[in-house]
Amino acid sequence: MKHIQSFIWLCLAIIVLSTSCRTEPKPTEQVAVDFKRTTNSVIASERAEPDVLNPPLTNSGYALYAIANMFQTLQAVDPATLQFIPVLAKSAPDVTQVKQGAEIITTNYTFEIKEDAVWDNGSPITAQDVIFSAKVILNPRVPANLYVPFVEPIQKIVLFDDNPKKFTMVMEGNNINNEANTSAGFYILPEYHYDPDGLMKDIPLADLLDQEKAAQLAESNPNIQAFADAFTQPKFAREPVGISGSGPYKLKEWITGQQVVLEKKVDWWGEKYAADNPHFQAKVDEIVYQPIADQQTAAIAVQDEQVDVRAGFAPPIFTQLIENENVETIYNLETAPTFNYGLWYINTRKEKLADKRVRRALAHLFDVDGAIENIHNGLLTRVVGPVLPSMLGYDENLPLIEFSIEKAKALLKEVGWEDTNDDGIVDKIINGGRTELSVDLSYVAQSQTQQAMGLLFKEDALKAGVNVELVGKESIAHREDLSNRNFDMIQHGVGIPTPSIYDPKQSWHTASDVPGGGNHSGFGNAEMDALIDEIRVTLDEEKRAALYKEFQQIIYDEQPAIFLYGLPNFMAIHKRFDASPTPLRPGYFPGTFDLVID
Repeated sequence: MKHIQSFIWLCLAIIVLSTSCRTEPKPTEQVAVDFKRTTNSVIASERAEPDVLNPPLTNSGYALYAIANMFQTLQAVDPATLQFIPVLAKSAPDVTQVKQGAEIITTNYTFEIKEDAVWDNGSPITAQDVIFSAKVILNPRVPANLYVPFVEPIQKIVLFDDNPKKFTMVMEGNNINNEANTSAGFYILPEYHYDPDGLMKDIPLADLLDQEKAAQLAESNPNIQAFADAFTQPKFAREPVGISGSGPYKLKEWITGQQVVLEKKVDWWGEKYAADNPHFQAKVDEIVYQPIADQQTAAIAVQDEQVDVRAGFAPPIFTQLIENENVETIYNLETAPTFNYGLWYINTRKEKLADKRVRRALAHLFDVDGAIENIHNGLLTRVVGPVLPSMLGYDENLPLIEFSIEKAKALLKEVGWEDTNDDGIVDKIINGGRTELSVDLSYVAQSQTQQAMGLLFKEDALKAGVNVELVGKESIAHREDLSNRNFDMIQHGVGIPTPSIYDPKQSWHTASDVPGGGNHSGFGNAEMDALIDEIRVTLDEEKRAALYKEFQQIIYDEQPAIFLYGLPNFMAIHKRFDASPTPLRPGYFPGTFDLVID
């Protein structure tokens, strides 16, 4: 599959660029404004700071926003057209297939890295760096579980003796995500920098691709652990001397809790490609990521012209900004479509939440429509599952879960949860003792919106005899709890990076049910795994659409999460820049911001 988009994605991209809700007039059309901020640097406000700036180790989208400016993949998605375009690769790969009868055994992707692509020390970027980057993720002692699914389908990487920049990735079968995995699933790291002692050099990629052999190596080869110990040091996670990629920016400084500053490289090798490729554009001299967890505080920063771009505003806060005349003078206020949605994960591994009827009861106890109307100013639209309405295979026949105290009570009673001691909370005999149904709901403490939704849920749940305890934590701790499944229920948002070839494995397959993996609910079974595995190898869109519907039905019946609403990107961009939003997260590419004032 050559491209990540179909006609509908192209239409959405056009919508983003031409009909998003934008304050008029544009900078080049308006009368002169006395901007406080005039420099050619972008201060980007995000809800949290990165965890690490080491690509295989991060579990944070906020880290990936910064990483994308410093590191590169072979290909990437164009933020306007949503097509794959070459980055480190000279062109799209040559694709061949090996068949055994009618069965496709392997799909082979041959890439060639740009001739002039070099690392910061001037050495060429070669196929060996690609192999090294895959080996890092597959090292059983490196905590890179989130990225293993992108690399594990590789069977081998074949080199060309006459060209060190050319190689063929041999991928098993004909997976819908093969090209995405090979070319965009992981960042390419400089081997000379991240493994100066050559600890991984003599360890064959083939051995790391074999789980049994990899486990044996971890026990028998001390270099496996030695590399992991070195690679996971703070030097490679947050220090300017340790962060090194092929992209246009480098880390200047990281002041914990305050800002991450990237500066444009001097005489960078990729400048000549900037005119035709947004991933090579470095129009601003400096990018500053500032964490502001609280949205009201972020809105004040916009009102005071302290930041240049902030995405992800909650509807009530965004409404306040629209109604502020001064903000409309200084900022373009955008409502951009995305492939993001909100949900509350339910920990299906908790005994009290293991029965799907309990999980469905909890879904009946949250008045999602009321939350949209009263907390989100009516600006959001409900979703029923992980496949969104504009995606292939969306099942429009699945009804939204209605808010119903009585249905929740009935389901709880079926499972044996009843208020036997008249204290207002349902209970049940578990392991010989009376246990009351109390559920923790985790949220980001700084998010007033998440807290308000939790309070609404708590009030209604109590009417059915369910005690809900709200657990607010700082964003980093909240993320750690999500990653470690340290919760009963947890508020979260999900982004789908490749909607036209949606792969549920990372979020819903039992193979992703590992520490740091993406299966946060812990739900999964043989039926679901088999279905997801079939989806991943079904190229025929009509057949895959039918499989997506089966997948949605299982998720709907099992209720491993409460699905809430789609999340348009409500954002503010300073008018001194000509910049267009994109459906891709975080909704903007700061390197493409074009200063339009003198």
